[in-house]
Amino acid sequence: MSIAQDAELIQEVKSGVIKGEAVTLIMLKGDKVLAVSHNALALYKNEALLEDPLGSGLLSSADVPSSVWKKKPEVVGYRSGLIEFEQGEVIFITPASFRLYPDKQSALHNHHLLSELPHQ
Repeated sequence: MSIAQDAELIQEVKSGVIKGEAVTLIMLKGDKVLAVSHNALALYKNEALLEDPLGSGLLSSADVPSSVWKKKPEVVGYRSGLIEFEQGEVIFITPASFRLYPDKQSALHNHHLLSELPHQ
């Protein structure tokens, strides 16, 4: 089953630390974890492998432009395939990727893509 085929994609959002950096952890259906930091998006196989020294839990990662967040982004809401952050940014979950936009309107019109993280 693809991540984007289920209406309850996001199970929980919590704070965490990966390699000494504060991150927002978005727990997804199927045990995958989307980690969001001020400078990157990363998809992990599961929560237990977040700190794996060999990096075998990391499925994919993508940079976030430095102009987007200066500190750990905070989630203010989520539903189905949309994650909203405190300054208006959104991550839209498509069948192929997680797509970061500066706001909902940009996501709706597929404009101003800031970062894209394929899921595997």
